[in-house]
Amino acid sequence: MTFTKTIVALSLLTLCACGDTSPSPASPEEMPEVVGAGLNGIRGALMASSPAILEPSAERPEVPVAWTFSPPELQVFRATAVVLSAVDALKERPKATCRWNFGDGSPTVEGCEVSHTFHGGQADQLVTLIVTDGDWTNKSTRTVPLERLSVDPSFGKKEASKQPGSVGGLPAPPPVGAANLRMAILADSAAEGGVHKDVTAGPLQLVKAVGPGLVIHAGGMVTAKADATQWKDFEEGVVAPLERAEIPLVTALSPADRESGAKVPSARLQLLDGAHYPERYTFTSQGAFFLVFGAGADGVSEETLRWMRDQLGQSRIYEARYVISHLPLHKFGDLHVGSLDKRFRLYEIFLRSRVTALFSAGYRVYFKGRYGALPVVSVGALAGPGGSLSGVDFKQPASFVVVDQVDGVPERIFAVSGPDFLGTFDESKLPENVEVYTR
Repeated sequence: MTFTKTIVALSLLTLCACGDTSPSPASPEEMPEVVGAGLNGIRGALMASSPAILEPSAERPEVPVAWTFSPPELQVFRATAVVLSAVDALKERPKATCRWNFGDGSPTVEGCEVSHTFHGGQADQLVTLIVTDGDWTNKSTRTVPLERLSVDPSFGKKEASKQPGSVGGLPAPPPVGAANLRMAILADSAAEGGVHKDVTAGPLQLVKAVGPGLVIHAGGMVTAKADATQWKDFEEGVVAPLERAEIPLVTALSPADRESGAKVPSARLQLLDGAHYPERYTFTSQGAFFLVFGAGADGVSEETLRWMRDQLGQSRIYEARYVISHLPLHKFGDLHVGSLDKRFRLYEIFLRSRVTALFSAGYRVYFKGRYGALPVVSVGALAGPGGSLSGVDFKQPASFVVVDQVDGVPERIFAVSGPDFLGTFDESKLPENVEVYTR
């Protein structure tokens, strides 16, 4: 009986000590380190100070080893060497072995600090680490993320409806400003038999109703195997009205333009790099940077790629960076009439340089959307009839594109429709998806 009373008394004393009685403060060296809310309060403190107190079980699962990786992101469309390390997390287990599964199909690798190169740069990578120390095994999985390049979801989407001060059905141009600009991008003004009346209506309305501060012709100035007459028609029907209005004009080259001698007018503005005009060149206007290039008979050369990286690398001081090419990265129509080779390398260059938009032609259709994360615009054809988007029976009218830039960035992008070029293209007729493009 005395033994039983003693046990009860000791139990009551223990309960009192854990209840209202405040414990005496311990020195920092005596206090267990609390390792975060994820370990659920006191249980976490106990596990941190003496792991043997709470062994892992179904109710108390093993805490994954906190391994690290550097750099923190994989580069888009590039190989990225990543250092993965569990060394700091395993200081208390010097005899532990580590085995890595990188999730990319490569062989597993042993070592508690390793380097691995992830190729392709097209997706996140799921990496698994298994640590073994005698009978103890720990498995953890983490995602090595692909870098997320910034995308402006409002790119060129301001409503292009009639506004005060507009002409006909066209919106008014931006107000005068150091970084405000209205520019027009047109293409494929060539027609069999010369530049006909419907084509000449475009440049006339450009001057009269649109009033751009800059015009870029994205190629298609003449048809295949054109003679001197077609080049003369282009000069008289397209170039002359803009010259009379003192509107600067620069051009890109289509394959037909190149094959026919590329008798293009000289640039009507100061070029930054014009050594290879009109094959490739750069210039600036109203706080925006422009890069115009073409693909030769053998595609985009390595020299051109290096040149583009260098030029775009110098363009970071500008809010807007526009790239113009006659050929797109991928076809827009059912009939393939050409596209840029080395498209993934070009895509990488454009995204890394934060290109605002890529404008192209060749398919005689208007479309405004995205190629992956890159904003793209197909600018239509000045010479009717227009073409049809892939999978769409609707044949588009002739058109050209207008970009309104405000404070250095594009506020609105819209197409002006022929044959009178006094109204905007009805974008509700555009599908949400065309080939690899999305809106």
